[in-house]
Amino acid sequence: MAGNKDADSTFTKAEDIQLLFDNMSSGFALHKIVLDKNNKPVDYIYLNVNKEFEKLTGLKSKKILGKKVTEVIPGIEKEPARWIELYGNIALSGKPEKFQSYASNLKKWFSIHAYSPKKGHFATIIEDITEWKDTEIELKISEVKYRNLLESIPIGIGYFSLDGRVILFNELAANYMGGKPEDFVGKSFNELFGNEKGEEYHRRVLRVIESESVNEYIDKVNLPNGRTLWFFSKYNRIKNEDNKTVGVQVNSSDITAQKESELAIKQSEERYNLAIEATQVGIFDWNLVTNEIYYSTAWKKMLGFKDHELQNDFSVWEKLTEEEDVKRSWEMQQELISKKRDRFELEFKMKHKDGHWVHILSRAKAVFNKNDEAIRIVGTHVDITDKKIAEQQLKESEERFKALHNASFGGITIHDKGLILDCNLGLSNITGYSTDELIGMDGLQLISESTRDMVLNNILSEYENAYEAVGVKKDGTEYPLRLEARMIPYKGRKVRVVEFRDISEQKKSQIELIKSEEKYRNIFDSIQDVYYETSLDGILLEVSPSAELLSKGQFKREDLIGNSMLSLYANIEDRDKFLNELIKTGKVNDYTITLKNKDNSNIYCSVSSRLIIDDKGNPKKIVGSIRDISRRTLAEKELIIAKEKAEESDRLKSAFLANMSHEIRTPMNGIIGFTSLLKESKDDEVKQSRYVDIILKSSQRMLNTVNDIIEVSKIETGQIDLNISEFNIMEVCEHYYNFFKLEANRKGLDFKFEKDNSLNISYIKSDKSKFESILSNLLKNAIKYTNEGSIIFGFTYEDNHIKFCIKDTGIGIPKNRIDAIFDRFTQADIEDRMAYEGSGLGLSIVKSYIEIINGKVWVESEEGKGSKFCFTLPLEVADEKPHTDEKKPVKKTIKKLNVLVVEDDRTSFMHLEIILKDIVKQLHHAVSGKDAIEICKENPDIDLILMDIKLPILNGYEVTRKIREFNKDVVIIAQTAFALHGDSEKAKAAGCNDYIPKPIVKEKLEEIINQNF
Repeated sequence: MAGNKDADSTFTKAEDIQLLFDNMSSGFALHKIVLDKNNKPVDYIYLNVNKEFEKLTGLKSKKILGKKVTEVIPGIEKEPARWIELYGNIALSGKPEKFQSYASNLKKWFSIHAYSPKKGHFATIIEDITEWKDTEIELKISEVKYRNLLESIPIGIGYFSLDGRVILFNELAANYMGGKPEDFVGKSFNELFGNEKGEEYHRRVLRVIESESVNEYIDKVNLPNGRTLWFFSKYNRIKNEDNKTVGVQVNSSDITAQKESELAIKQSEERYNLAIEATQVGIFDWNLVTNEIYYSTAWKKMLGFKDHELQNDFSVWEKLTEEEDVKRSWEMQQELISKKRDRFELEFKMKHKDGHWVHILSRAKAVFNKNDEAIRIVGTHVDITDKKIAEQQLKESEERFKALHNASFGGITIHDKGLILDCNLGLSNITGYSTDELIGMDGLQLISESTRDMVLNNILSEYENAYEAVGVKKDGTEYPLRLEARMIPYKGRKVRVVEFRDISEQKKSQIELIKSEEKYRNIFDSIQDVYYETSLDGILLEVSPSAELLSKGQFKREDLIGNSMLSLYANIEDRDKFLNELIKTGKVNDYTITLKNKDNSNIYCSVSSRLIIDDKGNPKKIVGSIRDISRRTLAEKELIIAKEKAEESDRLKSAFLANMSHEIRTPMNGIIGFTSLLKESKDDEVKQSRYVDIILKSSQRMLNTVNDIIEVSKIETGQIDLNISEFNIMEVCEHYYNFFKLEANRKGLDFKFEKDNSLNISYIKSDKSKFESILSNLLKNAIKYTNEGSIIFGFTYEDNHIKFCIKDTGIGIPKNRIDAIFDRFTQADIEDRMAYEGSGLGLSIVKSYIEIINGKVWVESEEGKGSKFCFTLPLEVADEKPHTDEKKPVKKTIKKLNVLVVEDDRTSFMHLEIILKDIVKQLHHAVSGKDAIEICKENPDIDLILMDIKLPILNGYEVTRKIREFNKDVVIIAQTAFALHGDSEKAKAAGCNDYIPKPIVKEKLEEIINQNF
């Protein structure tokens, strides 16, 4: 027994253990179990406690150490929790337990973690969770009251304590997480979503508490059950009856379907892009949820703008569209969203970049989610200006023709403020003047002085109704005259066409009847749409002659009158729907239906009809018009076919993407794998150096792949410029010979550069960087695909061109693949090629560069024997050696700077923090645009801002503009991973002083900073 006591004393009084006890933030106590003769736990003894334990429990060490718990807390053996039995099992089995307990004597809740440091002993770590538990209890009470309400709302709802722990989930929220509500109580954000996401969500909770506002977020969430969903979430404070904040409520709605729909539309747009461009149709895509809008390049082009000259903003359309057309379009869009109409089709005018109006035909349809809510409107714009001009010219021509010839028995004149510009023979016959005498005459001379003032007033007031006057013939005879005039366009101006009619021998009633009948017949016979009348049971009473045009000559007017219209419908269901709608509303406009021709072929039509009601209010007959829309229907079908062809071509692009995935994942595997090994090789400098070298090479390989992809993107979008300069072609070739010689020799290859010493031309004019890229790519490929033998390259001059050839004894190219090797997509689809690393884009870039420089490229190859790549460039000899400026030495940064890094990626920030440590006096960090603006306002002495462009909510350009509103002097350097053509210009246009692409190299960043300070 004495030996055991000494051991206990040694264990409990060890200096290092005691130091740990005294500095713990949690209560800690060590005990020893007391057993009866049957080895059953009957008591336990306090061996040691720390100060926090004394503070939490009120039990002082000097009064309890060495004593049994039954002495310290009388009656504990009768507690329902059966503490002695519980702790005895832990001490004897070694199995730890974690639980919560309420101490009624202290009126506190504790979180207890009990474990056995050695057999027969147990230790407890306790924390006071009273405040959290009180909040939980309050919300539990509230839960009972509002549980039915929570479960009836179709959104996930969660209550969280102020330290970010779950107090309550409703059933839907728990279902999202893959469990039951009680499974998640007490868990933190970190436990549910991992440290990085958990900290982000906890920061949101703190933000809500501080701002006392409702915050909204859209997230893509990886759930614990393995699912990935999109949520729209609102964070709001929860207050008790004393107006004290006790927690935060989070309401989350599943918007995955909406997001997937948006992605599907975007993918569809990319697939159909080539087909749409071929049709010269502009596309717009309006997201009604986010109010974002997309205008295609063709949409902007028909208004005279390049893609970058118009922002994808809804206000662009409103500003460029005629005001009245905006109102009409807005009303029709609202009807489309509310499902009052199933499609949008409207003609309106938009302002061209040059200032003239463009006539647009816009068609659109709405996209609805599973809740039948409109989430986007997608449509097309077609430039119909030429059609409108032609229609207007035709209309003017028809109006002039009708004005001169519809009443050939009368006199017709066209005059401008009385001066006769043109007339017909009828006017000559009525007045006795020849047409030559009439043209150029003052028309008022044909009117008697008694009515001349009246006629003049009608001319000046542009009076257009028929009226009577007194005419004067050439021989001075006066006669009763009927005049009727119209204002018409004529050769770019408005003039007046007037009908002269001698009514001396005719009755007014007879003249009116003839005029009416003739006017009706002209319209009836000339309209292209088919006018028809039927009885209520469908018998055709009248049909215009244009029915013959509609049926392509198969039906004549007389064939149809008296027969049933109902037999002409191709689809009985369509016919019944049309008639039911007509009977129900009395009018149907632009109803799409298919009619059957005599040979049973289909005629696609748009029908507008209405019921004619008699004096007693009863339906009498049906009248309407039929328009042939076969061309439009066929065009829509052709668009569908084009879509299917575009989808078929997507297979090659998929193969390309698979190759890109391999080329990105392979170096990424090297980076991640050897980074892990680097951490393990702490004391082996040789290994560390080798691992770092592999990581750098893998990083460079992945960066090369990304650069190739970006370069191909620039080529496809026409963003590659030709930069002509003077350079020594022999020096460039010798440089690349020496550069690749070591690599070729390592593979045992005979590598030669054959110079033509008879040529005395050294300096040429061309694009040096593109020439170097072409030569480098071809030499690199030759070495990669040649395992033994030789590689020979050189150049000659032929017909004002330079001809380069690179010949190797490598693996060669199959005959059926030679035409494909320069194709950026087809090349990636070669399934049986050897597994060489590389993006497969090099030859595609080579071909594009050579064509930009106005050269040609070709290949001769035999599988297993080698290949010979040749290309030509136009020869333009430089007169003299080009001048090169000496590089100016980079100045060193003199003073320490106050720096703000705006970066939402933690790793990128850490990288900048390390490489800036030598020049920073004070470093600020902002993860959002809003935080960056606030930090700048609070710290006007900031010298430098490193501004990330891709930020949530406000991007870097917008943040820069807002900062420039109150701080014009601070240096702002844009940093972005986009690195596309025009990014530098965009950054400077927004107010940035300079621009650096990612990945950021320390030396390049220091150079830019030095240039700005």
